[in-house]
Order: sequence, then C-alpha cells, then structure tokens
Amino acid sequence: NVTQGPPSLILEYTVPAGGKIILPLSGAIDCTVDYGDGYSEKLALTLNPATGSLINYEYAEAGVYEVSVSGSVEQLYSLQGHSETSRSYLTAVKQWGNVNLTSMYYAFYLCSNLKTLPENTTDSFAEVTTFKYAFEGCSGLQTIPASLFSGCDKVTDVLGCFTKCASLTSVPENLLAPLKNVTSLQSFLAHCTQLKTVPAGFFARSPQITTLKYTFSGNTAFETLPAGLFKGLANATNFEETFYGCTALKEIPDEFFAGCTSADIFRSCFFGNKALTKVGRNVPMILPTVLNAPSVPTIFPFSSRFSTVYLARDGVTVPRRNKGNTKIIIQAANAAIIRKLLLTVKISSAETPKMMYFPTSGIAAI
Repeated sequence: NVTQGPPSLILEYTVPAGGKIILPLSGAIDCTVDYGDGYSEKLALTLNPATGSLINYEYAEAGVYEVSVSGSVEQLYSLQGHSETSRSYLTAVKQWGNVNLTSMYYAFYLCSNLKTLPENTTDSFAEVTTFKYAFEGCSGLQTIPASLFSGCDKVTDVLGCFTKCASLTSVPENLLAPLKNVTSLQSFLAHCTQLKTVPAGFFARSPQITTLKYTFSGNTAFETLPAGLFKGLANATNFEETFYGCTALKEIPDEFFAGCTSADIFRSCFFGNKALTKVGRNVPMILPTVLNAPSVPTIFPFSSRFSTVYLARDGVTVPRRNKGNTKIIIQAANAAIIRKLLLTVKISSAETPKMMYFPTSGIAAI
C-alpha cells in the first residue's frame, strides 16, 4: 500500500527563457518544491523576505511551468523582495493543497497576471488567521471561487483583500458566509473598476459585520445596488466612504439601510457619485447639495458621530450636472427627521424645516 501525503500547493508560472521566479513562501518552511522542469529540491529553513531570504529559481527555456509545493509552509507572501517582473510570471493558482498555512498576508500582492484561483475543496486555510491584502493589485484576476474561504474559522482580518482587482466583474453571493469571525470589511472590494454590482444576499449570512468603511470605494463601474443589500446587519456601525467615488451609480434604493439599527457613521458614504439621479425613501445622510443653489433649501450631507444625521422620508430626485437650476423634488413637510446637533443658516418656512444650505457646483458633496 502506498500512503499519499496531503495535496500540494500548485502554482502556474509563464516565463521567458532565463526568467527568474521568486516563490511566495515565507516564515518556517519544511517542504519539497518541484519546479516542473525536471528539477526538485527539499527545503527546511526559515525565510525572511525583509532580509532578502527568498527562494529564487531560473528557467533555461521559455514555457508554462507548474510548481508543486508539498510539505509545510507557514505563510504565502509577495511584498518585500519581490520584483514587479517576478510577480508578473505567476499566471494561476492551480491547487491550494494542504501545506499548513497560517497566514495569507500579502500572499499575491501586485501579481498582475494572476488570472485564476481554484476552488478550496480541502479546507486549505483551516489554520489561517489573516487574508489582509492577500490579492491586492491582482489586476488580471477574473473570478473569485465561491469556496475560497471554506473552513476559514480562524480568519479575523480581510483588510483590502481584493482591492484593485480591476478585472473582476462579479463576486459569489455566499463568499463571506464562512468568515464568522470577521467583523470588518474595510476596503474588501475597493477599486474593483469592472465590478458593476454585488449579489443581493452578499451580506445575508454575515450579521457580525460592524465596519463597511471603504468596502466598495472607487468601484467606478458600479451601476446598481440591490434593495435590501444590508438587511440583517444590525451590528454595522460604520459606513464611511462605503461607495465613495462610485461614479456610475445612478440610484439608491428605498430603505437601503433598513435594519442597520446600530449605524451612526455615514461620512462621505456616497461622495462623488456624479451619475446619481435618485435617492430612495428612508435613506440617511445623502440628500445632496446641487448645481447653482436652487430656490429651495437643500441638506448638506456631512456626518460624523458628532454632527447631524438626516433621514429622507420621501426620497429625492437629484438634478444632473447639465440641467442647470432643476428643482429637487421634495415633499418639504416630511423632508427630514433631524437628530443630534444641527447647524443651520436661517432658511425656513412654515412648510420647510430649517436645513443647511450650501450653494455648490455639481453633486460633489453626496
């Protein structure tokens, strides 16, 4: 009987003749590396990229090579010591395997030609605690496997995990479900410039989330937001710049933050969303300042723990930049519920509550 060991980590490299790769291995390793060209070596040492302790390998001939790593590897890491050229040779992860990983911190940072990731079918990250910046700048990454975080019970940090993955066009609905100990999704999918929306149930199994700061910031292709996207996020407190710079976003659904009963930070949540034409009912903090100061008062959408919180009961239609003095459609008597400290200028009437009035150009203050 032949006893097979745990499955290997398999990485695909596409290199020119004389191309030198730097393996994304760090920390304590005790493994065998097969470079896919007939050569393999046994490695048992502690790698520290900060001091130049790295595993390099040069290929004599151009080609596509599968590098197999079997044994134990503490961390995957591609920041210090890894050049732009060496990162560019990595084109796919073919298999995650089981190599006793504990960290994915900067695992494939700026690996711009990494296009595909495999499903995680063997709980490959069962001991991993962080995916911080794991795939940041993987601008060629086209999809995220639905099971990527399967078995990730110990993961607590996913800061910037997919930031600047500019080729992503969709994300799996249940991607976050296994991450039961993650409370912050700061910058998780920020600056994914081809991503047009996220599934309606993306947060449905993540009631523990408290922070969505910058989560989708800079996603310039975002066109629609599913109604009920944040339903069930009763613990979420921070929506600062969540959709900052989503310049293609046209509409915010009614009751968009319904259920987010702990939320009190909406600072610049929709700042710079210049295509926005409609804000739904019961949406906090986003009645806009508009072009050339129309004749009715408008609400300045600034928020912090110490300033005003506004709630638009009846919705608002936002004028486009090229429409001059287009009036805002507001039922003035119910335009806003005001709590916390309110700073105003003296613009009010029997029909219109006092509101802050800022003549400004464009919809730049949303």
